[in-house]
Amino acid sequence: MKKVIIPTDFSSNARLALDFAINNFNDPDTMFWLTHVYRMPYSGAVVSVDLDNLLKEDREEDMRKELAAARERFPNLQIQGHTIQGTFIDVISRIVDNESIEMIVMGTTGATGAKGVLLGSNAANVVKHAKVPVLLYPNDCGVKTMGKVVLATDLKHVKGYETFKVVRQIVKNTGSKLDILHLESSDDDAIANERESLLLDTIFVDLPHGFHSKELKHPEEDILDYAHEVDANLVVVVARSYGFFERIVHRSTSRKLSMLTDVPLLILREH
Repeated sequence: MKKVIIPTDFSSNARLALDFAINNFNDPDTMFWLTHVYRMPYSGAVVSVDLDNLLKEDREEDMRKELAAARERFPNLQIQGHTIQGTFIDVISRIVDNESIEMIVMGTTGATGAKGVLLGSNAANVVKHAKVPVLLYPNDCGVKTMGKVVLATDLKHVKGYETFKVVRQIVKNTGSKLDILHLESSDDDAIANERESLLLDTIFVDLPHGFHSKELKHPEEDILDYAHEVDANLVVVVARSYGFFERIVHRSTSRKLSMLTDVPLLILREH
């Protein structure tokens, strides 16, 4: 991971999401982009230049304090701070594209009031629009480092190495154990499942991992129940892009998970 963006509203949970990213993804080559997006309050009239400048200076001062605190907690950290006026998803998407960002890490709730950008409500939009993996850090989840990673899959259309590259990096760099959870349904094709299982086994062949199966009933609840059962520190799902019906179903699952999860959740993009 060379470039990781962490949106912030300067709340305690946004700070915990930053700490989680640094604890698990930091190495000498990693650059963290701490980014605050704000909008001018709408008053029905033209906002004065003075008010615009005051708001800008206020947010930039908050960013200076946030950067100083992060550097104090993590000496030698490579981190940049950006305070940008605009629409949240537009700003984050533009930075991801222009700066070749490889991952977005964000808290799923944030501050309310004057400085809050409601990271919780923005999380679903990021999940929907982002072109890179998105890691959501739930409020008060208490997870600091990773020891157990659960990859939940329906074993349909496994796309190969590139899709799971980031999972390999996480498991390898953190020394985590990987559990591959197959959510199986009554209409599964046993031969196809065996083929996809072998492909996943090949992708993770050099890393500690195991396979587990669970009857599919309610995807979000099934995944989280298993994560709690094995004390997982991270849940991974893939946002599918195949077939209209299946795309809608899977998008629903990943977005519901983003709202329900009390375990850090990594949503991958198919390659």
